[in-house]
Amino acid sequence: MGQPGIIAQLPQQPAETQPSLPSRLSAMGVEASYVYALHARLAQVMSDAVHDGLLAKSPCSRRTSPGQGKQRPYVATTAQVWPGRN
Repeated sequence: MGQPGIIAQLPQQPAETQPSLPSRLSAMGVEASYVYALHARLAQVMSDAVHDGLLAKSPCSRRTSPGQGKQRPYVATTAQVWPGRN
C-alpha cells in the first residue's frame, strides 16, 4: 500500500487524550482517500474478529468513519484512447 511505516510515525499519547487515528493521519498530510481505505480495511479486520469470536464488539463504526475524499477526474489523451493513430 501507499505509505510504508505510517503508523510507526504517529506520536504516542495517553489513550484518554489521543485524537482518532483518521484525524492524526489527516494532520500528517495523508490523503483523505488513503485514510478512508485504511479505516475500511481496519473495519473489515475488526468485523472478522467479531465474527470469529475474538472480539465482543468492533471499535470501528460507520458513524466514526472518515470521509471518502474527493475523486480526481481522469481525462484520457487522444493517444491513450486511440493508440497508434497519432
